[in-house]
Amino acid sequence: CEVDVKRAHDGDRPAYRCERRFNSTLLVSLLEPPACDTPTDQNILRRRSLLFTGLVKGLGRIQSTEKRAKGRIFKIACNGFIEAITLGESIAVNGVCMTVESFGGAPQSPEWFSCTAGHETLARTTLGQLKAGDGVHLEQALRLSDRLGGHLVTGHVDNMGTVRARKEVGVGFDITVEAPPDFADLLVEKGSIALDGVSLTIASAT
Repeated sequence: CEVDVKRAHDGDRPAYRCERRFNSTLLVSLLEPPACDTPTDQNILRRRSLLFTGLVKGLGRIQSTEKRAKGRIFKIACNGFIEAITLGESIAVNGVCMTVESFGGAPQSPEWFSCTAGHETLARTTLGQLKAGDGVHLEQALRLSDRLGGHLVTGHVDNMGTVRARKEVGVGFDITVEAPPDFADLLVEKGSIALDGVSLTIASAT
């Protein structure tokens, strides 16, 4: 992480504040080192790491949403972008860490999966705004043996910001995002940030 690394404690386990996150907004969370167990199954390694890179695997599609007392259930078409899916594993949906509760099709190349967003997740992210037909960025959790091409992203969202402008520049875009005031001092020029789960670099922070 290019930005300040501040040591914190959660009980007896250290954690490090070293993430700049966005979910069509600004997000910041504590990133805790993964446990040091040594399971051999690669799918278990991926689920236990609970980290993402911000390099989106593909664009999924919301097939349906259903309101429940515990939150909202999403059924998401993954169109072959998800590999070797297992129940209980973590998948980032627009940058938000979600748990696979069911899936359809062959495990090696599933057609869809379902997950539930609780009330806290719906309040702190843009997932509550999703409806059938909307596209979503998908990324499976990082395996401990994978290369890290983006930056470490936990998928734990604390707040949202607002996209104020988007300007086409060459083959890309400059995106201006208004962040909540209490997050402004966490933004560093040339630091990493994730916008809807996509790893990006902060060009300027004012």
